[in-house]
Amino acid sequence: MIPVLLTAALLAAIAMAQLVGGPAWLPSWMGNLMRRVDADPLFLLRLIAGCEIALSMLLLALRHNMKRSRGFPSACAGVVAFIALAQCSSVLTQATRPGAGLGDLLIPLTTLIVAVLLTWRLGSVAVIAREPKRGPSIERIISTAVVCLLIGLTITGRVPVGNSSVAAPMRVVELDTASWSERTIPESGLGLHLPQLTALTLEGKSIIVFYDPRCGRCHELFAEYFNKPRAERIIAVKVPPARDAVLVESDQPQEIDCPDCIKLDLPAGPAWLLTPPVVAVVEDGRINCVAERDYEACLGAPTP
Repeated sequence: MIPVLLTAALLAAIAMAQLVGGPAWLPSWMGNLMRRVDADPLFLLRLIAGCEIALSMLLLALRHNMKRSRGFPSACAGVVAFIALAQCSSVLTQATRPGAGLGDLLIPLTTLIVAVLLTWRLGSVAVIAREPKRGPSIERIISTAVVCLLIGLTITGRVPVGNSSVAAPMRVVELDTASWSERTIPESGLGLHLPQLTALTLEGKSIIVFYDPRCGRCHELFAEYFNKPRAERIIAVKVPPARDAVLVESDQPQEIDCPDCIKLDLPAGPAWLLTPPVVAVVEDGRINCVAERDYEACLGAPTP
């Protein structure tokens, strides 16, 4: 009986901690997933906390009547272990960010250890002290679960959530330049982030340059290769800094010197895993050359 009560208490405590802590208690991968589908991470946080409270209440309501579901308490303890493990992973991921510390790992790690022990205990011995000869009907179990879920969601829907701006997960997008060669813009994945690139590069020869205005080598590349008009269409794509990134002072010009370029920007917000400058040569809609260092291989000799 004590392991069942302790599991119920842990579920309720985690739910309250998530509501008080806000998105800082939401695993990074869950927050990123919600942002990809343009959904509010707070909705997912309230939903998870509501389900945890519902499970806690259901454990308490059926603690003497689990003849039909002896594995239910063990499964609940397993849920606690999974949530704690996800939070441990989130804390470790954010440990290098300003204001984050490994001290934040203490609560989820302790919860994980306790939950694993409870899962083992509940799964290895009979924990129900007294049980009627006949357990509750399936209909009663389902109706009890529905009531508990409604109560849990009502509670989390009314409780204020912690500051949503603290430790919000950061979306990371990797542009795999090594896989671009011999592919079209949509096939490379670039069309997903820059839909206009497809139409711009369908006919003729185009040169796409990914740059950061704070990058000295980017300015040198434009000065060396694009200081005079070229026959190719030149498309300059700015790579913006990640949201909340700490930027050091730069002595570079705020914009590149390329009056003949078609200028585009990657969407702001995500951390783009790309080291500019990167050059991609597109001919009749297909990328036939990509360069991250050896720009001469794609562009020929610099303009004198």
